[in-house]
Amino acid sequence: MELKIYKEISAIPTPYTPNAIYVVRVGTGFSLFVSDATGAAVFELNSKETFETVSKNLRGIDIVASTANSMTYANGVVKTITRPSANTIVVTLAGTTPAGIELVKTVTTYADKLPTIIYS
Repeated sequence: MELKIYKEISAIPTPYTPNAIYVVRVGTGFSLFVSDATGAAVFELNSKETFETVSKNLRGIDIVASTANSMTYANGVVKTITRPSANTIVVTLAGTTPAGIELVKTVTTYADKLPTIIYS
């Protein structure tokens, strides 16, 4: 079996090449796709953006708009910070880059304990 690797700018070309790996630029990163032996179908790598990865990737990206509790970045990600109670902060990352993200990090602090962090 011969394996071929293709680097693409924004989309996988059709028709698909059998037994191929496609590296496709998405936002500030890339996605991996693999075609089947016949070239009839392609499958995306089973991975999702994590809150920490998306948050880290926002460093260095310009903020194009902001309010008292939100920032909109040039890549389309909106970071919103809310405080539903005195000891809880909720940070939400939402947007179109990476595709359709909706990541939430809730941090609850206690006077005598380490904070509790929940990702959803």
